[in-house]
Amino acid sequence: MAAGWGGRTSVSNTVRWKGDAMSNLNTNDKLILEKLFQMGDGYVLKVLGFSDRTFGEFFRDEIQVDIYDDKYKYASGSKANRMRGFWQAADDLSIGKSIDKLIAYIETQVVLDPKKRSDFPEELINHARSISSRLQGKTSHSAVTVEEFIRKDFGEVSFAKLGLDQSLIVVLEQRTDEIKRCLSAKAPLAVIFLWGSLARCCLQQSSSFQSIFCQPERQVQQGEGFP
Repeated sequence: MAAGWGGRTSVSNTVRWKGDAMSNLNTNDKLILEKLFQMGDGYVLKVLGFSDRTFGEFFRDEIQVDIYDDKYKYASGSKANRMRGFWQAADDLSIGKSIDKLIAYIETQVVLDPKKRSDFPEELINHARSISSRLQGKTSHSAVTVEEFIRKDFGEVSFAKLGLDQSLIVVLEQRTDEIKRCLSAKAPLAVIFLWGSLARCCLQQSSSFQSIFCQPERQVQQGEGFP
């Protein structure tokens, strides 16, 4: 069985656990990545079916690295240990890029439906993205993807703060329920149209909006067009 980060190996011609490390991965980073990439039993992403050949092709095509180069050999030289050797010998940018590419590979497999989302907890993926961003010198907000932003729950919307009539608030809340149902049904176009009409209604009817933008001297005379 391949040795993990918790032990040492006496195998010759290997990258040692403690040595001339080039990356800034710390122990906690490696534990998170090992868990996400399912390396505990000596196989990298066993659940995704990486063979020795496809593992090599992945690193060659996506990261432009020969993962079977001797400098990445660690312990038994299994796929998991090759990954550990890569973490030990490669530079931060290459390691960060490999993390991003492996996460993208995971997400592709989930979308294509051969694998389950539950096999790859979102919390682990987010931690891995943060590790990658740090290694590549990205700012923290760059780790948030479009999909993560869309999924973010911003809490309940309170229309009462807009100074609207109660009868209108009831209608807006019903429209909000429709939007939530469209989100659950994965109907993005319907969500866009519903939110657009809801936002326009809120702006037009809000007392604060009217006091700022609808003062008599700023109103456009009926029939007057845009320049």
